[in-house]
Amino acid sequence: MSGSSGFTYPTEYKVISMDIDVDGEKQTIVPMFMSLEIFENIYLGGITGSVTIMDTDGNGFIEENQIEFVEDFSFEFESVSGEKLKFEGHLNGIRNEVVKQQKRMYTLDFNSKSVRQNEMKFVTKRFKGEKPEDIAKNMVERIGSTLEPKGEGLPIEFIGSRRKPLDIMKYILDHATTRESQATNKTDENQQESSGTTGFLFWETLDGHRFCPVDDLLKGEQYTSHDEFRLQTAQKGLSMEESVKCIIDYEFPQIGDFQSKLRSGAYKSKHVSFDIDTGEYREYVYEAKEGKSGSTTKKQVELVGGITRIVSKIFNNERSENTCEKADQDKYDQTRLSTQQSISRQNSFADQHGRVVLSPQFEMRAGDTLDISIAKVSSTESSGEANKKHSGRYIIKQVSHHIFFDQKAYTKLSTIRSVTQQNEQTST
Repeated sequence: MSGSSGFTYPTEYKVISMDIDVDGEKQTIVPMFMSLEIFENIYLGGITGSVTIMDTDGNGFIEENQIEFVEDFSFEFESVSGEKLKFEGHLNGIRNEVVKQQKRMYTLDFNSKSVRQNEMKFVTKRFKGEKPEDIAKNMVERIGSTLEPKGEGLPIEFIGSRRKPLDIMKYILDHATTRESQATNKTDENQQESSGTTGFLFWETLDGHRFCPVDDLLKGEQYTSHDEFRLQTAQKGLSMEESVKCIIDYEFPQIGDFQSKLRSGAYKSKHVSFDIDTGEYREYVYEAKEGKSGSTTKKQVELVGGITRIVSKIFNNERSENTCEKADQDKYDQTRLSTQQSISRQNSFADQHGRVVLSPQFEMRAGDTLDISIAKVSSTESSGEANKKHSGRYIIKQVSHHIFFDQKAYTKLSTIRSVTQQNEQTST
């Protein structure tokens, strides 16, 4: 590979283009390029980043073309393995500006087209019994992007109220429920039970937007799996194909926080729900089950002695029923299906946080699955024993590409595992 492509090291890359739109024409800024970073995150509905360029002070490209730092911005890079990093978006102002001798350094923020388009759209539609995945598709079309939906949720009812598309999606993530969510409706009883988990994630990648239930994402089967990445000593005898699969650096800054999960009510909680339509007072007790949807282990169940959090909400299920008939159970108000279930899932979703640095992996996306092997440092003759605690599958929470003018680039990943994924065996 290195002979045909002209690359010597796995961290090298090739610049194909980097342009700023000036009066409808693309002007290259490759000669001024110093560094660039771009981010995807499963908690963010847009792509952001920054680029640093160096220009002549007083009479350079910026002044000559009257750049206002709101223009269209695009770039394309190619890695050693032939993967392309391609982006088209907008500049979004100056983060920093430094003058040194006759040179001026600009650090410019940029974001995806959908982020700017979102600010120009308002939603007044009434969503009447529409599924969360269908609403997500509609919102993505409004901001000019594409969607890769996964999973299925229960129909939801609400009014857009002149909110922007990404605000609508925030409402969906907070209120929509999956078919795993359940709450009892025992007549003339105050004590009720809720069960299951719920929660969705909505984010943007370089390939478009993604929408997926948290439970489905944790299975690691929804999106692309990237395998065979290993931590090993640098060896000149490795081929380029093997070198790009080497882990450059890693760390696991946090593994578990049981006290925080108790405080949040991840394992056992009570939901005080007062129905203002009927005057009924009910208490819903939620207790996470061992192994149910991958949220609780046997030891955690044994350690939780009682309720650790109490929440209270007004219940108004008849608010949008225009007929003289009683509304169906949990049709217009789904808080009994979502409140405790979301608390449990969102607080047991990420338990083990890790950071992994790789050579440029331009086709990795937030939400993909990463399979790594962390082995003891060993010689070529002995493969060594794998560290089973840190090896195995991870969900990629964030992907960031960092590219520098000296032909070096890195892909940095933030990874997560759920509560029940304790080691290499349970992660798979």
